[in-house]
Amino acid sequence: MTEILNSKIKRRESFRPFAPSILRESNPRYTALIEACRALTGVPMVLNTSFNENEPVVCKPEEALDCFLRTKMDVLVMGGWVVERKG
Repeated sequence: MTEILNSKIKRRESFRPFAPSILRESNPRYTALIEACRALTGVPMVLNTSFNENEPVVCKPEEALDCFLRTKMDVLVMGGWVVERKG
């Protein structure tokens, strides 16, 4: 997964780490996301990284959409919205 993230989005050195998020957190929405990943993949974990592509971290919805469109990211989820790349 780190190779996919680095090739599609981050474009950084392979030795730089990513952090896994597990079900021990107390945020109900984030826990629901991890549970949904477990239902789809059997793995109760998501990879956590800063949301940016060699630029300042994304802070606004416009910046998130811009980063999504500029990279090869497959899906962007913001609140109740899901933006999926076709093809």
